[in-house]
Amino acid sequence: MIRSNPPISVTASTLAVTRNLHDNRPILLNASGGTTVTLPRALATGARFLFVVATASNANVISGGTAAGAYNSTFQGGYMQNDTGDSAAATADFMPAASGNNTYSPTTTGGGGSLGDWIEFIDIATDVYEVRGANTTATDPTNRFSTV
Repeated sequence: MIRSNPPISVTASTLAVTRNLHDNRPILLNASGGTTVTLPRALATGARFLFVVATASNANVISGGTAAGAYNSTFQGGYMQNDTGDSAAATADFMPAASGNNTYSPTTTGGGGSLGDWIEFIDIATDVYEVRGANTTATDPTNRFSTV
């Protein structure tokens, strides 16, 4: 039996991700004004949430916690970023999540907001997401992880 996991196109300004609807399905970020995404609490379920930039934006935000602070799932791992160089030589840079980081805020200038950029969050432990991804061209990109 072939399992079909069609992509989900998101054009809204907010998205509350759920395991039932979003696990193992590409989530296409299609709002030029950006989408604020809240991941469900990481509970060691193995759920995978893959986000692909389908419309360039400077305003997408993916968070591992809730505004009310009901939970705070943090990130580990990181993503590869193509650096086209300017003040530094053109390279591919690894951007790691630091201890306690729970937010990823990609931008077209800083890295992660361009068409085709992608990032995946894998629920590996209680309150921990493993992160991996790849971003296209940016001039002197900055690490897009933070703690909020």
